[in-house]
Amino acid sequence: MRQFKGGQSNPTYQLETPGALYVMRAKPGPAAKLLPSAHAIEREFRVMQALAATDVPVARMHLLCEDEGVIGRAFYVMAHVHWRGGAGAAGNSVRGRVRAALSGAGQRGCSGGWTHEALMADWDYYLAYNMFRIAAILQGIARRVVDGTASSAQARQAGAGAHPMAALAWKHALKAGARPV
Repeated sequence: MRQFKGGQSNPTYQLETPGALYVMRAKPGPAAKLLPSAHAIEREFRVMQALAATDVPVARMHLLCEDEGVIGRAFYVMAHVHWRGGAGAAGNSVRGRVRAALSGAGQRGCSGGWTHEALMADWDYYLAYNMFRIAAILQGIARRVVDGTASSAQARQAGAGAHPMAALAWKHALKAGARPV
């Protein structure tokens, strides 16, 4: 068993058996030390399990263990999927499919009637929205550092990015038409 590096929230491990590789995601500590809605690996497991019945490519979910008595925290195990960044299920790369969807948007329109031009016209809005979401995530990481529940050695550095990200998001919000209150 080895821990994947770089995660900020829930520790993730590769489990190796003689016949297969698996991935285990766990809460960073016992539920008694966490906020009730934090680190919701149970919800993550159920969403991934539900997505398996759709065209969304997800790893096969094997088990969810909510009994903290087993390893001291809740966890789930899923299949290990080696992603090469190359061929996907449809035979073309994920990056290529995204690029094709974006480059063709202006010629044929995206689903829902969106066009490349509309996307670009609202680009600062989309950037602001997503940067504020990232800033909120980074702030949560910073709080986990303070609480002693951060699961990554890089958590302090990541959390320090909350304010700069929010400031950049605000610049884009202003360009998109937001006005200070």
